[in-house]
Amino acid sequence: MEEKKYENILKDDDELLGMFFKEQQTDIADNGFTERVVSRLPRRSLRLSDIWTAVCVVAGIVFCLLNRTISSVIGTMQGFLADFSTNGLFTSPLLNTVYMAMLILTIAGSLGLLSELKSEN
Repeated sequence: MEEKKYENILKDDDELLGMFFKEQQTDIADNGFTERVVSRLPRRSLRLSDIWTAVCVVAGIVFCLLNRTISSVIGTMQGFLADFSTNGLFTSPLLNTVYMAMLILTIAGSLGLLSELKSEN
């Protein structure tokens, strides 16, 4: 019961804030001045960000190739699948945690890469 009370209070607070800011909002006509200024801003920081990202990706790939990380990851995933297929469960809680962390990081990285690629287009 208490939980619903707090939800109503929070909802009311959000509505009150929304109404306050809506009432206080003022529009200033600038005849397109803001868009012209933004379009003339240098793109240098965007280019530096793209270059830095590319350098980090290449460094990561080189690091993985030099340390044979890819074959280690493949071996780990094969062991994971073998453990799962023979035992039905993971053999130890530590391995369970490591595998889940790897899976979550892989999914998060993939989603981040996809969103970055979509935002560039």
